Amino acid sequence: ATAVIGTGGIQKIFLTNDGSGYTSAPTISISAPPAGGTQATAIGILTTRNLVTSLEYIYLTHAGVGYGNTAPIITISGGGGTGAAATCSLVPAGKKGLQTINITNHGVGYSTSPTVAVSLPSLSPQLPATAHAVVGTASTNPISNVYILDAGAGFFSPPTITIGAGATVGVGTFWFNEEVTGQRSNVVGRVKNWDADTGILQVGIMTGTFYEGERLVGSKSGATYETSTTGAASTTADKYQQNDDIEFDADQIIDFSESNPFGTF
Repeated sequence: ATAVIGTGGIQKIFLTNDGSGYTSAPTISISAPPAGGTQATAIGILTTRNLVTSLEYIYLTHAGVGYGNTAPIITISGGGGTGAAATCSLVPAGKKGLQTINITNHGVGYSTSPTVAVSLPSLSPQLPATAHAVVGTASTNPISNVYILDAGAGFFSPPTITIGAGATVGVGTFWFNEEVTGQRSNVVGRVKNWDADTGILQVGIMTGTFYEGERLVGSKSGATYETSTTGAASTTADKYQQNDDIEFDADQIIDFSESNPFGTF
């Protein structure tokens, strides 16, 4: 991917309220700059936690041009939800930040979103830029878009955009039966099997469902894993939580109401 830089654009959008009740991504509208400028555009990304669907991020598809010193108004509408609100900051006057990122080769075979590295600006103030890649829906799993999360500032020339090879499937060695926690969903599971050769982690989920592409972290080993599909290769209950079953079966064998259940008196 390649970057286009310029002055007078939005640097970053901040969610002041993530809202709730969304059934589809809402429309993100950004007020226009003064005459002669280019209007900024953005998209919203949803997340679901504890059965509540809300906005998680707002990414810039174009940071805009010519906003000067007055931050535009951001309006969030549609999508079936309510309550979401956002503000933004501008690239410092006279400094260049990212305006848009164009993909020159979409690649193939991405099961999860890869990392996107943006080389550092060379001028002061050096405000690093950040970006996020999205995997497309085609059968070849290409990168469909690279969006701007923070346009940065201080670029003299367009920075180098480096797209990683995709998330590492598993790092480290998991312990059998240790708890793993999803870093976005906060769902907890227990390790049933970890095969480093195949890159397959099998867990028993105690409650909830892991998100697609989220990172799982082992509570004891510190090992990490990136999920590729929601709830893949997982059970719906932890087979080690059998206290009630054990107690019921024991009551059928031994009468604990007797003062001496192991004798005749």
